[in-house]
Amino acid sequence: RAAALGIESESIAVYDREGGMVWRGPIVGCTQWANRLLVIAIRPVGRTRAASLVIAGDALDAETFRELAVRVRHAAHHHL
Repeated sequence: RAAALGIESESIAVYDREGGMVWRGPIVGCTQWANRLLVIAIRPVGRTRAASLVIAGDALDAETFRELAVRVRHAAHHHL
């Protein structure tokens, strides 16, 4: 389970509750359903298949969710 995210220009790092890195890699896609759900496709370093990170809209405050969605869409667009 993801407890924290580290977002860079075109990649993302996912950390667990103890601060250990679960995944890190480029953002290769995303899907958003209004302000309710954001699905981020990440290609973890060292893996050939993408992994999905699902973030519910109510897991973050509205402003942070919007900012995350914009940054993820921007990074995914540059990766295409």
